[in-house]
Amino acid sequence: DVGAQEEPAVAALADGGFVIAWRSLGQDGSSYGVYAQRYDADGIAVGGEVLVNTRTSSNQLEASVAGLAGGGYVVIWQSQFQDGSGRGVYGQIFDASGSAVGAEFRVNETTTGDQDEASVAGLPDGGFVVTWTSSGQDGSGDGVYQRRFAADGSPYVFTPGFVEDGAAVTIAPSLQLGDVDSATLAGATVAITDHVAG
Repeated sequence: DVGAQEEPAVAALADGGFVIAWRSLGQDGSSYGVYAQRYDADGIAVGGEVLVNTRTSSNQLEASVAGLAGGGYVVIWQSQFQDGSGRGVYGQIFDASGSAVGAEFRVNETTTGDQDEASVAGLPDGGFVVTWTSSGQDGSGDGVYQRRFAADGSPYVFTPGFVEDGAAVTIAPSLQLGDVDSATLAGATVAITDHVAG
């Protein structure tokens, strides 16, 4: 017996259409599940509604959805007990035709306690960023965390341009920025401006 459909989230798509995601009680055979439906620019349904989450045990709810630059979309939700401890944040990418791309994936790296209340936003490069609340991770109540993903769903690897105690970095033909630590240095402010001769 299917119960309520609640917590809708909507996102615009690159082709002028939109997608709606929501939670549905009992439809996936076990408590709440996350479903989605695409619509074209005229508001006409494209295909049927799809079950977003692969794992159906316990609850999957609190959906968030974002359109992606490549024409597809990504749905993020919280899943109960899937990461081994309370709630975790999971996602699934769909292409422009509405087909799932790869398998559902876990967003949060820390699994202790609850990770939930997630939201997602598409990025101009086709990737996306997910923000969520994590209980106890920062040592005091709930904290807010985020993680960036590439268009294929792989976690973005941040490569800093400057590394502590690393070699000097050339920031202009005759200007290098180095890491000089001194036991007597209490603090400093540095301003760099662009100087053009002539």
